[in-house]
Amino acid sequence: MATTAELIPQVRFFLGNLSTTVISDADMTIIIDGVLVNHPDGTDCDQLYYSTVATLQWLIREEAGGSGGGSGEVSKRTEKEGNVTVTEEYEVTGTSTGWDKVLSDLLATPNSIGCVVTPTVTEGGGFVIIGTTAKEPCRKTALNFRCGGKYNINRHWC
Repeated sequence: MATTAELIPQVRFFLGNLSTTVISDADMTIIIDGVLVNHPDGTDCDQLYYSTVATLQWLIREEAGGSGGGSGEVSKRTEKEGNVTVTEEYEVTGTSTGWDKVLSDLLATPNSIGCVVTPTVTEGGGFVIIGTTAKEPCRKTALNFRCGGKYNINRHWC
């Protein structure tokens, strides 16, 4: 398991040798400590990936809160009327740059972090069958186990 002290320089390197003037070691320590608490069983690669994602999310929020802000362009709109939900996506003119582009690229290709990230179940994703019971197969996701129709929050095998 990686430590916060080991992950900080790795995240900085992956983000283009991110300077301490952009984000301090103290802020990165808070972010990465939170990741390690939420992903204690993750591999070193998982922890690097989630630490990088969390750092990028912090940088995006920091940039949005500053005077620079984002472009303010809306690229997606969802509207619900009765039982019908309509989602419209707009093509944003120009190219996307900045931390939001880096984050979207990383989320689209997690293994671009330089190692193999444990697959996670995303919306519309699947599951891995790891065992069966008489009623229902056990399913393991990256975040929890589901056994016999109930979530096993203690992360025990079915």
